[in-house]
Amino acid sequence: MAPPSDQRGMAAWVVNLYIGCYVSLITKANIRYEGYLFHLGPHGEQVGLKKVKCFGTEGRQREGPQVSANFTILEYIFFRGLYSHQLPLPKGGNGSSEKVYPLEE
Repeated sequence: MAPPSDQRGMAAWVVNLYIGCYVSLITKANIRYEGYLFHLGPHGEQVGLKKVKCFGTEGRQREGPQVSANFTILEYIFFRGLYSHQLPLPKGGNGSSEKVYPLEE
């Protein structure tokens, strides 16, 4: 399927490439979450993951307490772009995470 020619259609098309991919998200608090992407706002303002695991700060926190991993699987979780720091997306969609895209604040 060829990409649409208008800008709005193109954004939706690109977003749909990544829906269902297993991704890793690092919040501004340096906490890493992994899960399946089921929602991504066209401008990165909101990210929704399902079947989510929390890996904690994994030593990334320079000041203050570290957050431990919690492997209880959360059914769904939403992040607003301003609380998210990085969202590595699979290169070309539906693959392993290879490229990191900073989320806009």
